[in-house]
Amino acid sequence: MNKNKGFLIFEALIALLIFSIGIISIIDYQKKSVTGYSNSQNRLIAISYANKLSNIILLDSNNLNSYINKTADKYMDWENELNSALPYAKEKTPSISIVNVDGKDVVSIIIYWKNTASDKFSSYSITIGVI
Repeated sequence: MNKNKGFLIFEALIALLIFSIGIISIIDYQKKSVTGYSNSQNRLIAISYANKLSNIILLDSNNLNSYINKTADKYMDWENELNSALPYAKEKTPSISIVNVDGKDVVSIIIYWKNTASDKFSSYSITIGVI
C-alpha cells in the first residue's frame, strides 16, 4: 500500500499558501512604493512653491505687510497656482509671518498639504531674511 498518497494534496495547498503570502507581500510593497512616491512629489511641489513665493517677496520687499495680510495680487495668483498643484492645500492656507531680528526682517513661509494615504497635514517651511 502507498502511504504517501494523501500528502500530495496537502503539500500542494501549503505551496499555494506560501505563494499567496508572497504575492500579497509584493502587492503591499508596491502600494507603499507608490504612496511614498506621491508624498515625495507633493513635498517637491511645496518646496518649489515656497521658493517661488520667497523670491516674489524678496523682489517686492517694500510691500511685506500685503503678503502677511495675503492681499497682494502676486500672492493671490501664487496661492491659486498652489491650490491647483497640491492636494487639499485649500483646506489649510499657507502661513506667512515676519519677525524682526537685530533690526532685520525675517520672513517665515509654511505650506501645508495632505498626503494621499493620510488625513494628517504635512508641511514645509522656509525662512528668508529681507534686506
